Amino acid sequence: MSKLTKPCATSWLSSLASPTTVVVDGYKFEQTRDGIQSAINSCTDASAAKPYTVLLYPGVYDVTTADTSLTSLDLRGTSTTLDYIRLVGLDRKSTIIKRTTAAATTTGIVNTNDHCFIGNLTFDCGVTRHVHWDRGGTGLVTLDLDSIDFIGHISTLLNVVSTGIQAGVDGDSRMRVVNSHFQNCAIAAHGNTYAGGSETYIFITGNTFTASGTVIAIDFTTNGSAPYHVIISGNVNKRYYVDPEGGIGYIQPSDSSAAQKVMIWVDGALRSNPSTGARTNYFYPAFVYPTQYPYLCSAVFHSGDIVAYFTGDGALNSTSGIGVPFPIGIANYHVTASDANQYPNLANGLFAACYVASATQVAVGDTLVTTATHLTAGVDNTVTDLRQIFGWAMETKAAGSRSLVFCKRNTSLMW
Repeated sequence: MSKLTKPCATSWLSSLASPTTVVVDGYKFEQTRDGIQSAINSCTDASAAKPYTVLLYPGVYDVTTADTSLTSLDLRGTSTTLDYIRLVGLDRKSTIIKRTTAAATTTGIVNTNDHCFIGNLTFDCGVTRHVHWDRGGTGLVTLDLDSIDFIGHISTLLNVVSTGIQAGVDGDSRMRVVNSHFQNCAIAAHGNTYAGGSETYIFITGNTFTASGTVIAIDFTTNGSAPYHVIISGNVNKRYYVDPEGGIGYIQPSDSSAAQKVMIWVDGALRSNPSTGARTNYFYPAFVYPTQYPYLCSAVFHSGDIVAYFTGDGALNSTSGIGVPFPIGIANYHVTASDANQYPNLANGLFAACYVASATQVAVGDTLVTTATHLTAGVDNTVTDLRQIFGWAMETKAAGSRSLVFCKRNTSLMW
């Protein structure tokens, strides 16, 4: 489309002091890739006090680049220094951004800024990610994706939202993917190596998916010990009656102290997705590391420790015997170690993780019970009394170190 020269019909929008809206409607800015990027580049004074919205009028915007190493649109501007710029469509179904070629590994259709909102439009591309977010900086870092149609191709399950928090962020961060539709595509999020006290919140809620396989992938393998909170709820897979629903995959941090800082809530709307690999936990239906019960724990405890409920005391405590009745696991307590007489979060989902003694070798399917070693599980395949069984191992462990083992929890204990 050629650039039109008549006055901008929506110039009144420019008079808004905060936020400011820049309109891509074929007048001042062409309805092309260059037009959108020029609109972004024009927001030179964007700030937290003066955020900008780049408003796209309905149309099909082909943002394919001849150089496939280039991202199509950069919300940081060509200077890569801009921030607080929102990309919003006027109509979700008729405002379509498409690309036909793949981009380089760290790019895609849109490369985002530190404080980003994208909403009310459609991305159409089956060969490269749609939104890439690996942002850093100081203070709160945010990514909000709201009311978007992500269209991929049937031939491959593409991670169209590929995100992570850049290492070294000092300040809480938030990622929200809500009220969106994922057609033959998926979401992937990874953590960071930052070990400070700032917290990251990930909300994936109210979305629809059409593919089988892992449609939400959370990989925290390299996480530092900064706290993470992941809330996955209200999502629906439309292949429910045709194929097993698309699943949720979670890979916990390799570092035990980092693993203790992750809290994940799911509501069972999507199934667990079977896979292999070290320290991999797939969950269904309720909470992975769920909720807090009004049970006092007399002992100092860590996330992953095994305690038991003592009916005489009406409280939790450490154990000193094999197969003590009513075992339960501590799950994602906010700090690495607690004080005594605290109320811990307890593992009450179908799956959990528990520490197993250093000398103990574990095979898949082994029965896990309490041991004489303080706060530590062991293997005893002769135990048949369900009151004594914490769960059954889902991964192997070699002798030599006290480490976390994922297991299918004994839900008959009704925790």
